[in-house]
Amino acid sequence: MYDDLPSPQRHRDPGLQTCSFTFICPHQHNSLAIHACQDLLDAANTLAGQPLYRMTLSHRLDRLWSLDLKNRNRTLVLLGSSSERWQVSANTRSILRRKLPSAHRIGVVGGAAFLLPGVPGLKDKEVVAHPRLAIAAREDGIPLAATSDPAWVHGRLHSAVSGIAALHMILDMMAQDHGTFFSQTVAADIGLVRDGMGNQLSLFHRFSRMAEGHDLVLRGLALMRAHIEEPMSARQLAARLAISPRQLERSFRNKLDQSPMAAYRGLRLEHARQLLTQTDLPLIQVSLASGFSATSTLSHWYRACYGELPGDTRKRRYCGAAG
Repeated sequence: MYDDLPSPQRHRDPGLQTCSFTFICPHQHNSLAIHACQDLLDAANTLAGQPLYRMTLSHRLDRLWSLDLKNRNRTLVLLGSSSERWQVSANTRSILRRKLPSAHRIGVVGGAAFLLPGVPGLKDKEVVAHPRLAIAAREDGIPLAATSDPAWVHGRLHSAVSGIAALHMILDMMAQDHGTFFSQTVAADIGLVRDGMGNQLSLFHRFSRMAEGHDLVLRGLALMRAHIEEPMSARQLAARLAISPRQLERSFRNKLDQSPMAAYRGLRLEHARQLLTQTDLPLIQVSLASGFSATSTLSHWYRACYGELPGDTRKRRYCGAAG
């Protein structure tokens, strides 16, 4: 009854530029941290619905010569070990002194902090260090932040005590780029917080961020989320919000670039996708639990949104991509 509107279009903000993260890591045993950071950036891209972040990896500091570190859309992360200082040759230190001062944003992890002494504009900035490295850092004259937090921000310099703590450092960078709400949503999505946010719909969080605090849109989204199984019409939503259907339509198109019913259907489709991948409910029950009166209706809109049928999603749960 309420599913006869055009298929929802994925929102893409042309004003957002892709930020390139370049990780330089000399230690092969930091591969776990590298993969975790990649997962975090991928989660941000998924939640945003567009490629906000791209990541490249190098094991050599001479890679710095080819990087345009002045570019505001490039972030350099020097990923060291939490148990040993990163030592380099005099020639490499010369490279660091010439390239790092121009960098728009830098992250140093673990023993990478020992690369900073002598670098103009960075040598006096505070960093965090793992307890195993703190004494040596003080002896080298590296200013340590008076905090127990695993990550720290001092101007354009970010730091983290270890490879895994680099996740918190990157979240701080995301907060700088797109706001605290977005950063917290990404953290919840990958399980870095334990407040239950990770069980909520990621599309809901994306819409909430796009609403930019607009009370009417936020209350409308909350009503939609509370009535996934028994969806309301646009007129019913407007009545609950004590506004006209036209005002509801105008507010959603202004903030989300789509109609209220298209956004509502997107939330219901994502709910169906979660049920398909996380439960063994029959397709008819998935349809009803997502507010679709028939499996054929769900299949129509599901394919329009995700490019595949619900059965394909269910099959991959058991067979993976090879299925």
